Amino acid sequence: MLAKSTFSCVFIVVLSLFVRPSQQDLKKRPVFEGLSDKLNFGHLRTPSYTSTPGGDAKLCHCNGAAPQSVRTITYIEMSNRHSLVLCICPNAVMNATYMIEMMGRVPYAIRRYNKAMVSATSGTCGGAGSSKDVSFYCDPNMQVSVFIHESAHSTDRDTSGTNQWHNAVQQDSCVPDPYANSNIPDDFAQVVVLWTHLVGQGLHPTLGGEQFSCMRNQLQQIKTKLPPFIIQPQRSHLSVGQELRQGEALTSPNGNYYLVMQEDGNLVLYVSEKFVHPNALWKTRTLINGPHRFHVQPDGNLVTYDSRNRSTWASNTCCQNAERSYLAMQDDGNVVFYNKNHQPIWHTNTCCHRHSRE
Repeated sequence: MLAKSTFSCVFIVVLSLFVRPSQQDLKKRPVFEGLSDKLNFGHLRTPSYTSTPGGDAKLCHCNGAAPQSVRTITYIEMSNRHSLVLCICPNAVMNATYMIEMMGRVPYAIRRYNKAMVSATSGTCGGAGSSKDVSFYCDPNMQVSVFIHESAHSTDRDTSGTNQWHNAVQQDSCVPDPYANSNIPDDFAQVVVLWTHLVGQGLHPTLGGEQFSCMRNQLQQIKTKLPPFIIQPQRSHLSVGQELRQGEALTSPNGNYYLVMQEDGNLVLYVSEKFVHPNALWKTRTLINGPHRFHVQPDGNLVTYDSRNRSTWASNTCCQNAERSYLAMQDDGNVVFYNKNHQPIWHTNTCCHRHSRE
C-alpha cells in the first residue's frame, strides 16, 4: 500500500480491510529517495480496450456511498483479454479516462489478477491501497508507478511470503527506496516497479548492472516470476536487424507458442507458457554462458551470439537480399523466416502441435 498522507478517520474502517500484517522496518539501504521521478516508463502503452456500463458494484468501496459510475473495462492485447470493474466514487479524485489510461499501461502480466480499480472520493483518504485484487486511488496525482505497485500486490500471490523471497531480502543489502523498507510485501511491489523500468530500458540481461547489484537476489526472484518477455509488449515477428535478447521471446498471436532466448544460451520453442522440457518443440542446443542474443541479420542469416559476440548457432541462410524479410512465430506452432515476397526461406518444421505435453 502506498500512502502520501494519513488516512482520515472516516476512511479507516474501509481501508482496514487491506492494511497488511507483518509491518516492519527492513533496515536496508534505499537506492533512491523515491521511484516516481527516477524511473522511465515511456515504453508502456495503453492497449485497445472496450468500456461498457455496469459491473460488480460490490467491489466499489466509496466510503459508504453509492458509486457515481460503474463500468467494465476490457483491455485487448493479442491473445490476452483482461476485464476489470472501474468504480468512480462521488467527487472522485481521478476521472475515468485517466484511470483507464494508467491501469492500461501496467503490463498485463502484472495487472491480470486485478478485479477492480476505484477512484475514491476526494478528501476521504490519501495515497493508494489494495485488498483482494481491488486497488484504491485516493490522490489526483497518481502516476503509473503507483498503479504498477498496487497491481503487483495482486500478482504477488504470496510470493513475498515464501522462504525464497525472505532469503533474497535477507541476503541483499539494499531496497529500491525508503517505502520498500516498510514491510516485505511492499518491498516486493517496489522491486516489481523497478524491474518494469529495467526491462523497458533494456537493462534486464544484467539485472540493472552495478547500481542494483546490492539487490541482485530480489531482482533475480522477480525475473523468475516475471520474465522480461511477459513485461514487454507481445510480439510475434522480428524484422531484419531486430533481435531477441536474453529473457525475451516471440509469442504466437493465439498465445499458444513461445520462442524464448533463454539464460542458458538455448533458443527454444515451447508449446504453452509452461517452459519445461516436455513442452519444447525445437531448440538450438547451445548451452553457453551469457548474456546471449538472437539476431535476424541483413544478410538473411539467423544467428545466436554469446557474450563475446561469437556465433553459437546459425540457420545457414546467408548471403541473399533479406530486405523486408521477417521471422514469424505462427499460430500453427511453426517459426518461419519469409523473404520480401512472403516465400519461406527457413522454418523449424514444428507445425500443428496443439496442446502442451505437461
